Amino acid sequence: QGQVYLGGGFAGSVDFEPGEADASVNAAADRSGFVALYDADGALTWVTPLGLTGDDEVMALAVDAAGNAVAAGLAAMATAPGLPATVHRGSLFAVRLESDGRL
Repeated sequence: QGQVYLGGGFAGSVDFEPGEADASVNAAADRSGFVALYDADGALTWVTPLGLTGDDEVMALAVDAAGNAVAAGLAAMATAPGLPATVHRGSLFAVRLESDGRL
């Protein structure tokens, strides 16, 4: 299919669209994790910031045949839907994203 899934962390505001359109996303904390999908031509299909309340970063991604992704990484003092009430510094997390980027 030629699609590329990308995960990592960013600070401040980042425009994930390589073209002229604006797909800016603001970090929820000093550093926010994200997952993005680009099509075979390099255009952004979707980007999903994880929205944790503390610093977090995606360290690993896995994608199934249907295009659903699991992102795993490290978090610091974070809360978010689907995670335990409080995740402490250096805690591991894993979240599942639907093929359209929804958590």
